[in-house]
Order: sequence, then structure tokens, then C-alpha cells
Amino acid sequence: MNTYSYIFIFAALLFTTLNAQVITPCGDANDHLNVKNVYIEPATPTKGQNLTVYVVGTLDEQVTGGTVKVEIKYAGTIPVYDKTYPLCSDVLKCPIAQGTFYFNHTVEVPSSIPNGNYKGSMVYNDENDSEIACFNLVFSL
Repeated sequence: MNTYSYIFIFAALLFTTLNAQVITPCGDANDHLNVKNVYIEPATPTKGQNLTVYVVGTLDEQVTGGTVKVEIKYAGTIPVYDKTYPLCSDVLKCPIAQGTFYFNHTVEVPSSIPNGNYKGSMVYNDENDSEIACFNLVFSL
């Protein structure tokens, strides 16, 4: 599985209704993506099975590049993931047009992810290092 798929697995877990799931925005009114709807299928992810993430929103600018920073901690304190990736990839093609934003991506949830409590954040920045969107998350597997 490539590293971009891991980004979308964590994004999917952000928006699911798993045990004690909590998501809070960490951005502000200046964020460039206004998320209207985020959902996954199936509604309850299963290790070793496919999961599809759907995101719908409005983007207030064209995006031609940028980064995604993902930080995940196991048991709230043990860093298990801290990476920054290019926003544009074979998964998300750039440029991304201003206006309605629709995205879906299917990944397999790794069987090797340990059960437990996780905390993390995902920060999406554009090519000018201006924040597109930001989320704090807490989830349990």
C-alpha cells in the first residue's frame, strides 16, 4: 500500500462513527475548503476490507499544489505517524478547480492497525502555504 493510501485511511477514520469518534476543526474562517459532507462506505470500517471515502465541499480558490501534514498518536501520547506529503498525487490530481469539490477514494483498511485509542491532526495547505482545511481527531479501533 502506498503512503497516499495511508493518508486517506486516516482521513476516512476521521469522519467515521467508530467507537468514541470525535472530530473538531482546528482551522478558522480563512480556510479555503468549506466541507459540506463527508461520509464513508461501509459506515463501519473493518480491518482488511475496502473503505471508500467521499468528500463534498466548496473550494474558494484554485489549488495547484500544496501539502498534507498528518500526525497520529497512539494512546494519546505515543507518536505513531508524523509525515508531510504533497497534496497533489496520483490520488488527488491538480490543479483543483475553485468551486464545488467532490472527491472519492477507495483503500483497504490494514489488518495490522492495532486496537486502541488514537489522537491526531491533518492539515492541508495550498501552494502558498495557506491553510485549505484542518482537523483534530480522536478515534478508537
